[in-house]
Amino acid sequence: MDKYPRRIQSSVGCLGSFFEGLCKFAHHNKFDECGRLRNRGLVSSANVMCVLSFYHDEDHIAAGGVSKKIKIFDLNAISRDSVDIQYPVFEISNKSKLSCVK
Repeated sequence: MDKYPRRIQSSVGCLGSFFEGLCKFAHHNKFDECGRLRNRGLVSSANVMCVLSFYHDEDHIAAGGVSKKIKIFDLNAISRDSVDIQYPVFEISNKSKLSCVK
């Protein structure tokens, strides 16, 4: 029998994953900007992004937040820096504000 309930074990596992990801970036002292995500309505508080995550194919990023929408952006379009505003290639509505995109 396990010493801790399954929910606590799951939380510890998630924290371990977060810690590993944090350690990958913590040993760097500088990052170069490869692109900038310019979304419409940037000054509006309804468009604040709370979470940004790379999609599994690493060609897209998912953004979510106060707007209650998950927006999928093409990473190549952002990297090229050829346009003023990037529009999502796909958008999913949600009932609640988002704090995690997996």
